[in-house]
Amino acid sequence: MNDAARLRVEQVTAAGDLGTFRKVWESLAERAPHAELFETPLWLTAWLDTYWKDRPIAFMFVRSGEELVGLAPLLDDRDGTLGCPDCLATPVNPHARRCSLLAVGDAAPVVEAVLAHLEHTRRHPRMRLRCCDALSPVVAAIEGRRPRALIRQKEANPIIRLEGDWDSYLASRPGHLRHELARKQKRLEAEWEAKWVHVADAAGVERAMTEVLRIERNSWKHPTGTSLVSEPGAAAFYGRIARNAAAAGWLRVELLYLDGEPVAHILGVAYRGTYYALKTSYDEAYRAWSPGVVLFQHAIRKAFEDGLHTFDFLGADARWKSELANDRRAHVEACAFAASALRCRWDRFRVDRVKPFLEERAPALLALRRRVLDGPADAGD
Repeated sequence: MNDAARLRVEQVTAAGDLGTFRKVWESLAERAPHAELFETPLWLTAWLDTYWKDRPIAFMFVRSGEELVGLAPLLDDRDGTLGCPDCLATPVNPHARRCSLLAVGDAAPVVEAVLAHLEHTRRHPRMRLRCCDALSPVVAAIEGRRPRALIRQKEANPIIRLEGDWDSYLASRPGHLRHELARKQKRLEAEWEAKWVHVADAAGVERAMTEVLRIERNSWKHPTGTSLVSEPGAAAFYGRIARNAAAAGWLRVELLYLDGEPVAHILGVAYRGTYYALKTSYDEAYRAWSPGVVLFQHAIRKAFEDGLHTFDFLGADARWKSELANDRRAHVEACAFAASALRCRWDRFRVDRVKPFLEERAPALLALRRRVLDGPADAGD
C-alpha cells in the first residue's frame, strides 16, 4: 500500500463548517514548512466571507490516522467564474496573490490522496492552483505527475531577502538608488515635521485603520475605484484581517505623518518570518515628496530590526520596488488531474484562443448561440 492510500480525506463543502477545524488547521499551518499567510484560517475565512460568500467550496483535510497532515483549500468553481468551468481552484484574486496546498512531510502523498478522492467523487477531477510559489514542494509533486499535470509560468514579484543588517543591505543596492533614497528623505524632513508610527498591538488597530482608510480616500487609487474605500467589501475585509492579525501578534502597520497629517501607509502582516505588504498608498496631495518610497525605507529597516527573513512587496511591480529588491519570487499556475489533461488543455484553448477569435470575428454567431442556450424569451417580459 502506498503512502497516499494510507491517508484519509475529509471534504468540507460549506465555509460555515470550517470552524470545527480551526485549531487543527492552525496547528497544521505552523507545522507545514512552506505555509504562507494566505493558507491560514485567519486569512481564508475572511476571504471566503468577502469574495466567495455562500458559494460552494471543497476544502480537503487530509489525515494520517487522527493527525492532520495536509489541506487543499479549494473553491468549487462550477460556472467558471475563475476561468476554468467545473474545476476546483485555489482562492486567488488581487487580494490574495497566491495560495497552495499545506503538507507536513512529503507533499506528494497529500497531492495523490486529494486527487484520488476527487476521482471517486467528481465527474471531472481537476485541481488548479491558480498562483503559487514555483519552489513549493507541492509544485514539485504536481510536476512529477506529468503528463497528468500542466505547469504555466506566471509573473514573478520582487522581494528582499533580509540577510545581514540594514546597513549591509543598503550598501548592496545601486549607488544611484542610495543617493535617491537619501535625497528624498532629507528633502521631506527639511520641509515637514515627519513622524513615523508603527502599530502592532490590538489597542492601536482601530485608530490605525481609520488613518489607513483616510489615506486611501485621498490617494490616486480612489478615483479609479481601486482604493480600500471605493472597492466593495475591501475596507471590511482588511479591517477584519488587521484586527485578527493584531490579536495573533502578526500586525505590522507603518504610518507616516507630515505636520500631524497622515500621508502614507503600509498595511502589513508578519507571518513566520515574512513581512507581507498587503496594501500601501499615499495622499496624492503629497506626491512631490515621495512619501510612499520614504516610508518603505523605514518599514524595511524595521523588518531587519525585528529579525524577519523576507520582505514581500506583493502587488504590482514598479521600478523602485525592483531596485529595492535583491531577489524575485517566481510563481506558477499548477494544474493536476486524476486522469487526462486533455479537458484542461481544451478549456484553456477555448478561453484563450477560440472565444476571443469569435468575439472579434463572429459576434453574431455568439449571440445566436446564447439565444439557443437561453431558450425563447418569456412573452410576459
